[in-house]
Amino acid sequence: AHEALLACWTGELGRLAGHGDQRAQAAMSRVYHLMGSPILLFQPQFVVSSVRGRLKGYGPASERPTIVKG
Repeated sequence: AHEALLACWTGELGRLAGHGDQRAQAAMSRVYHLMGSPILLFQPQFVVSSVRGRLKGYGPASERPTIVKG
């Protein structure tokens, strides 16, 4: 049950990050690269941003980086 809740929440943070929330991007990057505590993912500002996104829309998605093959 805890794992499902965590997966749901990290999915929401990923959605925020994918739509330009730089704080969510930074927190997820730090945790995923083992440079920060997972507690970073549970900041109240993320809850506020998530609720706002659900109610008003997340806005346009961030551009994906260009992959250079060579």
